Amino acid sequence: MRQVLLLAALCTASLASAQAPLDPSQPDFSGIWRLVGYHAATALDGQRAPPLLPEAAKVYAERKAALAKGDHSADPASTCLPEGMPRLMLKAEPFEILQRPTLLAFNYQINRLPRVVYLNQPPSTDDSGYYLGESTATWQGDTLVVDTRDFNDLTWLDDSGLPHGTALKLTERLQLAPGAKQLVDRITIEDPENYKAPWTITRRYERLPGYRMPEDVCAEKIGSSAPRRRK
Repeated sequence: MRQVLLLAALCTASLASAQAPLDPSQPDFSGIWRLVGYHAATALDGQRAPPLLPEAAKVYAERKAALAKGDHSADPASTCLPEGMPRLMLKAEPFEILQRPTLLAFNYQINRLPRVVYLNQPPSTDDSGYYLGESTATWQGDTLVVDTRDFNDLTWLDDSGLPHGTALKLTERLQLAPGAKQLVDRITIEDPENYKAPWTITRRYERLPGYRMPEDVCAEKIGSSAPRRRK
C-alpha cells in the first residue's frame, strides 16, 4: 500500500509540474545511476567500524554469523520486504532519479521500490513508521540536503546486517561531481538506540546513459507460491 501511495503521489506531482522548468541555478540529478564498486555500510570513512552500542553489536554479530552459514532467514529482504535505507543506496543494482521542481522521485530497480523526496516542504506529522522513512529536502547551493526519518525497525542498514531502531535519522548530502558524470552521496546515520555517535559514509554513483531498468519482481525469486509466467 505504501508503494501504491508513493506512486500515486509521484504521478500527481509529475503531471502538475511537468511544464514547470527546473531552477537553472540548481543541478539536475535526473537519470539512471549505478554504485561505483560495492560497499556495505560497515566502514566509517573506510577505516573504522560503526560505533555500535553493546546490545546492537551483539545483534550484529549474530546476524553476521548466520549469514556466514548461509542462513538468510533473519533478513527481511529474504521475504521480499523493502530493503530500507540506506541499504537501497548501497546496492549494485541501478536506480533512477526523476527531478521536478517540488520533488525528486527515486525508482530503484530492486523490486521497483519507489521513494519520494519532497523539496522545501516540512515533514508530515505522521508517525506511522515506514520501511523507507519519510524524506524532505532543501538546497544548500549545489548540494541537496535530504532529511529522512519516521522509520520502522524492520529493515537492515546494509547487506551485512547492521541494525537500527525507530529513532533512525539519515542526512544525505547529494552533489554532482565535476563533469556531472558521477553523483556523490554523503550519508550521515544517527540512531541513539544502537550507535554511540552519528557516523558517515560516502558513496559515488556513475551515470548509465541509455540504460533501461528491467522489471524486477521479488516474489518470483523466493519460492513457488508466486504465479508462474506463461511460456
